[in-house]
Amino acid sequence: MKGADDSEAIYSMNISEINIEGVNYVSYGITGRNVQMEDVSVDKCKVEEMIKRMNESGLEECHFREFIEDELVRR
Repeated sequence: MKGADDSEAIYSMNISEINIEGVNYVSYGITGRNVQMEDVSVDKCKVEEMIKRMNESGLEECHFREFIEDELVRR
């Protein structure tokens, strides 16, 4: 895997509004070219850091879900 600069970034943030028991939340997810996961976290900074690491490492999409799951468990 080669590192990616901003022009090669394949992962970006998606934003959703969710309602849980009458309370509205903004939730952040991650979108790649052929993959997407919504509602990863309500912590925007955490998701931004994950996206940065994914793009910098050139993470292949076949490892997308595993990377996110590992990051959520790790923190």
